Amino acid sequence: MKRVGNLYNAFISDENILMAIKEVNKTHRTKFGKLNPTVKRIEMDLDKAVQQLRELVVNDFKPSPTKEKVIWDNSAQKERIIHEPPLWPDQYIHHMLI
Repeated sequence: MKRVGNLYNAFISDENILMAIKEVNKTHRTKFGKLNPTVKRIEMDLDKAVQQLRELVVNDFKPSPTKEKVIWDNSAQKERIIHEPPLWPDQYIHHMLI
């Protein structure tokens, strides 16, 4: 197994943060048929959002509590309980890691 080092600088780079923002915004664009207000706010000032995410990560980010949601899984034909993290900043930081 090979090991990769020095990932922190790539993790907090502008390119990685912008890529994460674009990926999250692509999948969370609308909410109840309207433009998601969080996505709209972030897209209005991308430079500020990039800086805020970097500061959160550098200054010891701690994840927020999740919201519990019940969904219907059509493939298994049963209800499932999922835990959804807040969109800002948790999902954005998750995409930065992935």
